Amino acid sequence: MIIDSRNLAGQAKEVLGKPRYPSVAGVREALAAYGFAVEKVIAAVATRSQGNAARSPRVSKALQINCDFAERIRADGGVVAEGYLRDDYGPMEEKQVDVLCARAIADEAYAVRHAASPARAIVLLSKDADLIPMFSFAHDLGVPVYAAASSTVHDRRLDHWLLLGQAALCTMTGMRGMVGHGLRDRVAEFALRRWDRHYSWTVVGTVHRSGVELVRLLHSCGVQGIASLAEFGGRAPAHGSVHALYPAGIDAGEWRRELPELALVAVPPTRPSPS
Repeated sequence: MIIDSRNLAGQAKEVLGKPRYPSVAGVREALAAYGFAVEKVIAAVATRSQGNAARSPRVSKALQINCDFAERIRADGGVVAEGYLRDDYGPMEEKQVDVLCARAIADEAYAVRHAASPARAIVLLSKDADLIPMFSFAHDLGVPVYAAASSTVHDRRLDHWLLLGQAALCTMTGMRGMVGHGLRDRVAEFALRRWDRHYSWTVVGTVHRSGVELVRLLHSCGVQGIASLAEFGGRAPAHGSVHALYPAGIDAGEWRRELPELALVAVPPTRPSPS
């Protein structure tokens, strides 16, 4: 089992609503439901910084999360392949991790082919298409590689793939409570049936899209919402402050593929949003 850790965390965010890293025990349990007995777990993750990233607070925070994850993997008997984070050119970038995953595929395929490993196949937890060419190397050695992800892998004409559902991602990451389908249902309920009254929302942060700063808020039931600065008089509200806002539609994120959030406004809407 080879895990592209940040890629899997991104899948958890899209499907469940929050980015979460997996555990060794969770991966073993989830893959058992698909008929796999996991022999070895290798997690590729960025645990170092390079360039200006050493002075970046957001990189420091991300590295702490990644290093804690790496320690949990090692403590549970897994292997960590360590890449690094860079913050030189705008968006924070993860470097070397793809190559580390490709190298792990090659190493494990060679070990299986030459009887140094009891494994019979490799499962890659990632939907990154850049890693697919490495599958042919393992194929030439007679070792099947399964691409496992929450989407896309079934459309790539691969010989072997696993389409992971919400239950599998919950098991891998240990997420509990109202996530995924439950959150989507609650968002739809607010937008379509409960749009004509305000609710209390707590500010949990900000997000930038195309140079525009937006405010992210949380309802006590777990639903998140997005509002423009105009709803707060043009200034970002304090973190943790509570505001009465109305549901005014659905926000599906910048890439239109994230778990939906509510679009929130300060003025009561006159009708439900057509979105």
